Amino acid sequence: MRIYPDAELPDVVVDWANFECPQDVGDVHVEVSSFDSDELRYEATGPCGAGSLTIADVDRERYRVRGYLLDPAGEIYDVARNEADLRNGLSNRVEMYWSGYANLVVAWTFAAGATCKSLPASIVTLEQHRGGSPDYQSIAAELCSEPASWVSVAPGPFELRLRAFGLLGTTVAISEPVSLDVAERVRTDAGTLVLAPCGASCPLPPGI
Repeated sequence: MRIYPDAELPDVVVDWANFECPQDVGDVHVEVSSFDSDELRYEATGPCGAGSLTIADVDRERYRVRGYLLDPAGEIYDVARNEADLRNGLSNRVEMYWSGYANLVVAWTFAAGATCKSLPASIVTLEQHRGGSPDYQSIAAELCSEPASWVSVAPGPFELRLRAFGLLGTTVAISEPVSLDVAERVRTDAGTLVLAPCGASCPLPPGI
């Protein structure tokens, strides 16, 4: 018996049609998770050269969508994120935007048992300080609820620290800096940095 798609349920169409797949990328792996709990609900893998991937018959909910570029060995090349809101019952097309080989990955946690929810913190930014620069500079921002950040940075030595912003845009936690020396096409794992709640003693964000 042939099973047909449920016409009553919408689809998530993940699109990267305008992205030129690097020669050392094989597949794209897509994960669709609950927006509220981040529980993995659906996943699929397809060739990068296809330009899109459809996950059919998805429940009418709001989701976080993560797209992983994979190298031929199945290792992560780069990560992109987006959202899909299917609560109206209509199929949703989401775009993936990759920046290139991610030569730095860093995860985070909070000190003293704090969490994104308890602080509350909404965004975690990556800040770097390089020789010749008078101060730190922001290089990436992620949702606090994300497990880690994969980014492409200029090669060379620098200091990296993380900053968590609250719902009103104020700094609520910051990590101690770590010294790194990143190569252009070699993945550096900065490990898990600990963000310590700092309240009124938090240093100002770069540029302020």
